[in-house]
Amino acid sequence: MSTGIGAGISPVFELKPGGGVPAGCPKSRYSVEFEGNTGTQYLNNNTTALAIGGSGGTGSFSISFWLNWSTITTGDEQGVVLFGGGNDPKLQIYLNAASQSLLFNANNSSGGGSAYTHGTGNTIFPVIDTWYNFTFVMERTATTINTEWFKDGVSISTKSGAWPQVDNDLLFPASDNLYFGRRSSSSLEFLEGYLDDFSIWGQTLTSAEVIELMAVTTTNACMADLSFYSRIEHWWKMGDPNGPASYPTIQDAVASAPITLTMTNMSSANITTNVPV
Repeated sequence: MSTGIGAGISPVFELKPGGGVPAGCPKSRYSVEFEGNTGTQYLNNNTTALAIGGSGGTGSFSISFWLNWSTITTGDEQGVVLFGGGNDPKLQIYLNAASQSLLFNANNSSGGGSAYTHGTGNTIFPVIDTWYNFTFVMERTATTINTEWFKDGVSISTKSGAWPQVDNDLLFPASDNLYFGRRSSSSLEFLEGYLDDFSIWGQTLTSAEVIELMAVTTTNACMADLSFYSRIEHWWKMGDPNGPASYPTIQDAVASAPITLTMTNMSSANITTNVPV
């Protein structure tokens, strides 16, 4: 499914005829542009704790987002999101241009090397200035995991293996950084493109649910009407918590303990109307 380049009114969260205004239903009109080739631009929070996979960080989860690359250079490792770091568990998703793959990577809680990596494979290598929807899902037990990548609603890669986390959790304390649009300080590790509608779910989404979520973001539908909406944990609409642009912060639209992101080295022009349609 090719989504093309969108601009103007976003496709998501339109009020349905004759209905009220459910929580989390306002339109999403904007995306955030990251200009990694011109500066160290990213979103950051290091004051709020986060648990991925339920309150104990040990359950299954899904991460979904829209991504549009503006530039890709040989050797790029453009960061999409990074949770944690140091001696705590670290979870990240980033583009590895050398392998032409979008990679999920989780490090163990002793701060050692890679504990688990699952790439999309070169089937995703992107066309510039095109919106793509990616969803990563992890089904987890105390010792094993099954993971799957979806691109534009289609399963493109699956993997099973042992879960080698020392403490079997993905808990990130308030002192850890949550980054969108970067991996580290390297000039080759900042995102160059647009990010929209980044959501985290406390369950492994099925193929049908991934498609249902995509449909919400491409039609006049309401997020709160999703059959699995009760399992949403975080949702950053990237610029518009209630319709208007929200520089210099990106609000968490649904969490009981919202995690607000700060736009770093950005201006109000980085909130754009280039959105998936």
